[in-house]
Amino acid sequence: MIICAHCHASQMNGSVFCGECGASLLGTAPLDIQQPHISAAPAKPTVGTRPLDPQSPTLLLRFSTGESFTLDLRSAALVGRTDREKGIVPDLDLAPFGGYDAGVSRRHATLTARAGIALVEDLGSANGTFVNGTRLAANIPTPLHIGDELRFASLVIRVGT
Repeated sequence: MIICAHCHASQMNGSVFCGECGASLLGTAPLDIQQPHISAAPAKPTVGTRPLDPQSPTLLLRFSTGESFTLDLRSAALVGRTDREKGIVPDLDLAPFGGYDAGVSRRHATLTARAGIALVEDLGSANGTFVNGTRLAANIPTPLHIGDELRFASLVIRVGT
C-alpha cells in the first residue's frame, strides 16, 4: 500500500500516480502492510457503477500523459505494438506511448466485453499484464472496473468513466 503525499489516499503498490488526485507516486515507499488477496471475480457484473451497454460496449482508458482512448469492445481489441513486417496492427498500439521501452509485447493482451462486463486477458506476454498490481495468469479473462490500474509490462493506464 502506498499513501499519496499530496491527498493521503491509499494506492496499490506499484502505482505510478494517485488515482484520486493524479500526483506522481514515483519514489514513494510502500507501507509494510499485508495485502489482501484480490479476487478475479467482481462483486457485481459492472464496470464502475453501471453495466456496459451490450449494444455498444465501450471502455475509456486514460494514460498518465493525460491522453485517453475509447475502445469499442463489441469484438476483442488487441493491445500491443505495431509490427508491420509481421502484420501485427493492434487496436490499441502502445508504441507511441513508450511501449517498446516499457516492455509491451506485440500481441500483449485483449480487451473485450461479455454480459456487460469489461475484461482484460493477457496473451502470454513476456512482461505480464497487471490489474491493480496483481499479475494476471495468461489466457484467463479478468474483469475491469472504473478506477482500476491496468499495466501492460511497465506501461500504466487507468480505466476511466
